[in-house]
Amino acid sequence: MSIMIIISIIISIVIILATYILNKYTSGSTTEKLSQYECGFEPIEEKPGIETRERYYLKFHIVAVIFLIFDLEAILLYPFTTIIYPYITLGTDLFKPFIIFFIFMFFLIVGLFYEFKKGVLS
Repeated sequence: MSIMIIISIIISIVIILATYILNKYTSGSTTEKLSQYECGFEPIEEKPGIETRERYYLKFHIVAVIFLIFDLEAILLYPFTTIIYPYITLGTDLFKPFIIFFIFMFFLIVGLFYEFKKGVLS
């Protein structure tokens, strides 16, 4: 056990040192390196008398939250299938797991219809 801890500490130190050494050779202040990365907005230079803040739309955050909710749904469906498998193989009652599953799906579908009604997804 202590050998694994020592090896992991050594590997961590080697990675940190390699990053530090390689960064010295690749660091260079270029305009591309200082520009914003994959955000969709052009970089704004501060000039006297010009407002540098632009309006940021909340819709991006709402879409991200909706994506996370349905991603979570997909993640929670896998454990359901692994929990239901023993019920199927043993031939026992499937009523409880399916009721729990349908309650979960009901709330997700109601939330989806609510989002459509509010026009969030349009």
